[in-house]
Amino acid sequence: EDRIVATIQSDLQESMIPSYLEETYWWAYTTEAAVRFWERQWLVDAILWGNFNALKTEAIKEAIHSHAQQHLAEQTSFSVTQIACVYGNFSTDLIATLLAQEDDQRCACRYNIIDVAPVQLQNTKSKIDAFLTTHSDTKKNGAHMDMNIDLLQSDSSDMSAAMSDGIQDISYLFFLLHEQPKHVRLQTLAETIRITKENGKIVIVDYHKPTSNVNPFRYIMYPILTYLEPFAIDLWREPISDYIEDLNEKHNWHITMEKKLYFHGLYQKIVLIKRTI
Repeated sequence: EDRIVATIQSDLQESMIPSYLEETYWWAYTTEAAVRFWERQWLVDAILWGNFNALKTEAIKEAIHSHAQQHLAEQTSFSVTQIACVYGNFSTDLIATLLAQEDDQRCACRYNIIDVAPVQLQNTKSKIDAFLTTHSDTKKNGAHMDMNIDLLQSDSSDMSAAMSDGIQDISYLFFLLHEQPKHVRLQTLAETIRITKENGKIVIVDYHKPTSNVNPFRYIMYPILTYLEPFAIDLWREPISDYIEDLNEKHNWHITMEKKLYFHGLYQKIVLIKRTI
């Protein structure tokens, strides 16, 4: 019996797309023409100067670590939420990794993918369906295999209709925050923390200001992040740690943070842990 099920929300609405996203990223994200152009693995890697696979792997390994901890705690379920669809094979590689863990660890998994743009959810569903068809052997592990994949439409700054408090073991923000105005970015962070369990992880991968003044990408990327992606330059000017300090104070949270830089500081991975005080 097929125990791996991928479903997409049926009542997708174009009207839910926020105006800032439509106005700023129509060329990259919200139209079918954009999806047809950008959904190429080589192009996704080129945009990140050949670093997509390394950054993807660094993000996905956090799920492996979290799942192993759940297994040690003898928990029988594992919940993952990816907030915003990603061009390329991020989602399918995460599924493959989770399925491999399921086979060893005998733990049911729920994987949620949330986005506000219907075309992105439809595109990601197509990629997942193709992956599951091509890798049909992943469906033959009997009763030890159980994965539900849900693609849901929601604005990341208010996921109250889609996600309850404290239900996710690990939540991903993979190159999302740079696409948002600051007030939306802060709300997205707060919402992501809200839906994550106590002692759960929030994994953020995004741009970062290069650490050296002689790094040529400091000067190559500045005009790109200023004009093509006008909200992205905020992540050069304002450390995410500042946002977390503000959120801790505002919500009486105790979020701890680990940070690692890549490609001479042009990219960062941040792992937040939702601790109890």
